[in-house]
Amino acid sequence: MSEDKLFDIRVLDLFGLNGCDFEFINEGLINHTWLVRKKGKPKSVIQRLNKIFPADINEDIDNVTKYFINNDFTTPKIIPNINGELFSKLDECIWRQLSYINGNTYNSIKNEKQARSAGSLLGNFHKILNNFDYEFCVEKNISHDVFIRIEQLKETLKTKKDHRNIYEIKEISDQIIQISSKVPDIKVIQKKKTHGDPKITNIIFNGDDAVSFIDLDTLGEMPIYHEIGDALRSWCNLRSEDSKDSALSLSFFTNIIEGYVEGSKGLLSEYEYKHISLSFFMITLELSARFCIDALNESYFHWDDTSFSSASDHNIIRSKGQLNLAIQIEKNLDFLNNHTLKAFMQK
Repeated sequence: MSEDKLFDIRVLDLFGLNGCDFEFINEGLINHTWLVRKKGKPKSVIQRLNKIFPADINEDIDNVTKYFINNDFTTPKIIPNINGELFSKLDECIWRQLSYINGNTYNSIKNEKQARSAGSLLGNFHKILNNFDYEFCVEKNISHDVFIRIEQLKETLKTKKDHRNIYEIKEISDQIIQISSKVPDIKVIQKKKTHGDPKITNIIFNGDDAVSFIDLDTLGEMPIYHEIGDALRSWCNLRSEDSKDSALSLSFFTNIIEGYVEGSKGLLSEYEYKHISLSFFMITLELSARFCIDALNESYFHWDDTSFSSASDHNIIRSKGQLNLAIQIEKNLDFLNNHTLKAFMQK
């Protein structure tokens, strides 16, 4: 479906945007987003939310972003419609307007300065968010458990044994299952407030400076080392998530960790920072397993139909990329652990 058919012209009146131009932003795979221009200059952003998100998520975003702004932290904020409401509902679709943050998004980090700046941004994000005495309106089950995912993968391999790509997917899955047998369990002792999806494409950069997180629909609580591990999974890969040829950057890792220590200012307990590197490994392996499951079920809510012939083909490439990254992480775990401990203990 083209972006023109996705856009509802009634949005113009609801948000007072008559006379503005709209440019579809074809970057996110969840919400549909348009850049609003007035007289050629960026004015705001309009989003049609994916139906996986309830309308009440906008109240969480509004409250959290107001707190961020009061603490001098750059963030997009909700711009109410002409009736002062946080969102508009049109034919079961939720629409909202957000302030525009000047800058660029990237599919991968480009250099060590960006890596360090992104780490500092995440640390500061966590520090401010966890100083906010707030209970989320929308409770989300944000969890990372490689062992549950492995069991789901084994079951899916049985139920989808006749899938056209079963042999290729089983070959990947066998490697994932074998590697997962060496992963220790991590006891969850505390959850903290997190972004929920800190992938690199959710950061706005101004030059080499990371200035803001976007896509705050995933705000919630989880073990904070899982969030940091997920960020490292995305940020330390020199290739995009849609490439099977992953490349782990140790220099990006060291800069991200050092930046995070600077930004978080003592937020993490010893238990939490000691489990960052292992979480990095586990979450990467878990995502590889999830992509194998998605490749068999072909039910994931979005895939790139401009670059791949099917959802299965897209997810096979994703799974290979994450598996290759997990193998590289495992080989370097001692280095990753030692550097993390050194960085946090010297804070």
